[in-house]
Amino acid sequence: LATTGEDRQTPQSEGRLLLPKKEKSHNTWLLAASFSSGEGVSLANNRNQLMSGSIDKAPNDEIAGEPTFTESVKTLTSDEFSDIEHDIPLSFGLMVRKDITSYLGVETGLNYTYLSSKFKKEGQSNYHAKQELHYIGVPVNLVGYIWNDSKWNVYISAGGMVEKGVRSIYTQNVYQNNKKIDEFKDRNNIDGLQWSLNGAVGVSYTFFQGLGAYVEPKISYYFDNEQPISIRTEKNVVFGIGGGLRYKF
Repeated sequence: LATTGEDRQTPQSEGRLLLPKKEKSHNTWLLAASFSSGEGVSLANNRNQLMSGSIDKAPNDEIAGEPTFTESVKTLTSDEFSDIEHDIPLSFGLMVRKDITSYLGVETGLNYTYLSSKFKKEGQSNYHAKQELHYIGVPVNLVGYIWNDSKWNVYISAGGMVEKGVRSIYTQNVYQNNKKIDEFKDRNNIDGLQWSLNGAVGVSYTFFQGLGAYVEPKISYYFDNEQPISIRTEKNVVFGIGGGLRYKF
């Protein structure tokens, strides 16, 4: 049960030119700062997955009808909401790449992802909720070079990523007659790991002494790892586009 107005906390992702080299010196390391987002394609229906945190399910007689307000209001589970909207995921990362051969490179780094979802249940009492998830991930990708010259680079990449959820924040507000009568906020750790596979095609342009910009359409597949509900649990396949700055050294 949630007490009105209380805020509670619970303990719980340049290679070498495929032609003869024209320059004596060459770069074999690349550092990249990235930003990406994406939309998903649903392959499975997981709407019955609970949101993160210890949220007790209301008794069956209250689920069937309107929850009864006495001294407190019950928090709802995801399958009790009539409207669920997932925002696009937002990711920021720092990547480093090392050439293995003239044709291949390997890259890894550190990636932060923010996921948010909104939930609504309309009726005599209106429930509005939001869940925010924060993940830190380590990607490992193999990169194949298609084209490279002094300015342009075209490549493909494939690999995987493991992510650890570091924090979930769940907020629920309840309104009657346009007046907020209850507020509940719950912060929790996220158990388990999220594993995924990804592939991308990238194009970069160097505009000043090794500094360049790039764009990278990509596709990711997220395994069912019993994570809190998000666009990833609703849509296993996520198409996205990333971009950022790169520096060759």
